[in-house]
Amino acid sequence: MLHDVLYSFRMLRKNPGFAAVALLTLALGIGANTAMFSVVKAVLLEPLPYAHAERLLVAPMSLPDFEDLREGVAAFEESALWAANGWSLSGGNGDPEEMQGAIVTARFFPLLGVAPLLGHTFDQEDYRKPVAVIGYGMWKQRFGGDPAVIGRTLRLSDWPYTIVGVMPPSFQIPSAEFQVWTPLEQALGPGENSRTLRVFRGIARVREGVTRERAQAEVDMVAGRLQRAYPDTNAGVGFAYAPLAELLLGSVRPALVLLLGAVGLLLLIAFANVASLLLARPMAREREMAVRVSLGARRSRIARQLLTESLVLALLGGAAGLILATWCIGALPAFLASRLPRGEAIRLDSLVLSFSLGVTGLTSILFGLGPALLGSPVTLGRSLRQGARGTGASPRARRVRSGLVVAELAMALVLLLGAGLVVRSFSRLLHVETGFDADRLLTLSVVMAGYDEGGHRARVVEAVLERIRALPGVEAAGAGTAMPPVTAQRSVRYEAEGEDPGVPARTAYFIATDPLYFRALGTPLLDGRAFDERDAEGAPGVAILNRSLARRLFRGERAVGRRVRLRDATQSAEWRTIVGVVGDVCYQGLDDPGEAALYTPFAQTPSLWTAVFVRTSAEPMAVVRSVKAAVAAAGAGLTAMRPRPMTELVAESIARPRFNALLLSGFAVLALVVATVGIYGLIAYSVAQRTHEIGVRIALGAERRDVLGLVVGQGLRLTAGGIALGVAGALALTRLMQGLLFEVSPQDPATFVAASAILLLVGLLASYLPARRAAMVDPAVALRE
Repeated sequence: MLHDVLYSFRMLRKNPGFAAVALLTLALGIGANTAMFSVVKAVLLEPLPYAHAERLLVAPMSLPDFEDLREGVAAFEESALWAANGWSLSGGNGDPEEMQGAIVTARFFPLLGVAPLLGHTFDQEDYRKPVAVIGYGMWKQRFGGDPAVIGRTLRLSDWPYTIVGVMPPSFQIPSAEFQVWTPLEQALGPGENSRTLRVFRGIARVREGVTRERAQAEVDMVAGRLQRAYPDTNAGVGFAYAPLAELLLGSVRPALVLLLGAVGLLLLIAFANVASLLLARPMAREREMAVRVSLGARRSRIARQLLTESLVLALLGGAAGLILATWCIGALPAFLASRLPRGEAIRLDSLVLSFSLGVTGLTSILFGLGPALLGSPVTLGRSLRQGARGTGASPRARRVRSGLVVAELAMALVLLLGAGLVVRSFSRLLHVETGFDADRLLTLSVVMAGYDEGGHRARVVEAVLERIRALPGVEAAGAGTAMPPVTAQRSVRYEAEGEDPGVPARTAYFIATDPLYFRALGTPLLDGRAFDERDAEGAPGVAILNRSLARRLFRGERAVGRRVRLRDATQSAEWRTIVGVVGDVCYQGLDDPGEAALYTPFAQTPSLWTAVFVRTSAEPMAVVRSVKAAVAAAGAGLTAMRPRPMTELVAESIARPRFNALLLSGFAVLALVVATVGIYGLIAYSVAQRTHEIGVRIALGAERRDVLGLVVGQGLRLTAGGIALGVAGALALTRLMQGLLFEVSPQDPATFVAASAILLLVGLLASYLPARRAAMVDPAVALRE
């Protein structure tokens, strides 16, 4: 066996070109699969780090709804509630900053069953006090990992909170951005226990042995009772509980599965390519094999040697692939931590290593058996009679090699089509009409700590905006309670005057703005007017609709002058006159355009939080310092948080689709390169084997263009077979991509035609070079061989 291994190394040294192509192909295939598997394992396969995570369900609801469900659903063993919240943070090391976190009920931490790293979570005594549990990231960054942090004070929106616990890094509910949790009762404002305020998430653990379907049936019974008991607020409202894993991982699961499938295809293409190369080697080494047979070597002995060579090649390729995967895995957490949930957990562990070793072993078996089983029996006499030309491949071996190349091309086309669809979808996303002009636009948020009275808040916002507008380089400034394209903050139910009372309840984004909000954003006014000084506190209620809501309500009739009202306990139920219609704005990402939005004057519906938009004449970040100073000078307790150019927010909103497009395109290009090597190698080998025949053809009068057409035709027939097989496979597989595409059909004809044309061109080029060499054959030389 050792002799076989050493001989295998000598053969690789003797054929450096073959060794380099085979090893690089295997390293790319195995390395990409190992790295991608490590990502899928960390994000999707590892169980969630919460007690009985498989029994945890979540659903959106209001606080009163939660209390009714907690009392009425016997299938739930325990329930809790949380809602996202933002604060201006001060305390610890560093400047004040905006902090994302959650307000939670008392049983939130016990239900999840995660022990704090330091201190403790809320108990019944703590729950009614201003206390906070902080995340691992905040503890490290804000407090330098100080173990004595327990008992220190944080100021959240200028209110003091005592730190009672630090959570471990694995605690990420609902995402890694959430770094502080406070008692819900400490944060509730007037009207925030309304049944219409469904900004909370209920989380429940189903009793052991109870199915999700049975639990949902009980929830539906309670929802039905609430619909009958509270028709004004709960008509048509249900509570669809979903697994916690779907909330945390559902948005990334389809993309990761797609990418894992893509690297799987890349690995299969690499297998096919190396198998094709290995099949050619015994044919080229026919005389050597014949000599060994004549000296008494059995067929099984030659097969063992070929298998050993395949194993050595696979192990070397696997080692190179593991090195590549280790490098990728080391770089991935920093790159993916902000793009994927649990991205920081990506690492090379025993399971990933076992996967890589398993792939390597499978590789050696798959492409090692082919040469051993398909090699034709040879004799020394026949080999010597054929001379240097050799006998050539057996018909069966030729068919297998051609089939492998066709399979390579087909799989490359599937990858190319998938990448084309994702890239085309991403291009559509880039050209979406966002409803705002991102160039030269600065965004920031302002938290008004200590300004509880609504009218006072409105006056403070106007004072802030007046100071900003007076700054050099500022063309316009406006404020609103939404930050496109990141968030619309909240939705409300509404109704239009005169419509059928039986119309099901509908919701729209609810956004309070100042008069220059639309001008600062660059949102077009399509009809009527914007808000102005007439729409002050105490004045008749007014509203502006976006185009989608106006069309939904009035179906082509003019909306200006009609009336709507909000069905929300936190807002006045007065009828509001529609004074204008504006263009649609993408508030929840660029792939979510055209959602209904209802705007009210900030003076009539003030908020504790507002986003400020500053239109500048030059680079937006150049005015950050002066804008911060203007905010601070407008009143005590005002803090400007996270000033960023709008272009950066837009880029972040499409970061995941961009990542998918780049990675899938990279895999497709690699697959195309490997498939090109495969078809080139097959045609080049065929030309080498048929040199004598080609010489005869030329000697008998064949034109060089005839020879060129003969060889290129062979390559194009293989390519056409690959295209036909690839299109058939893609028509079936691309249907699975529907959820990842934006305004592009999975069977988009333009993409299919373009990808097929690219593969046809690649096949033509890969065939032309050997064909050109064949056409230049000297018949006199060829006939002497």
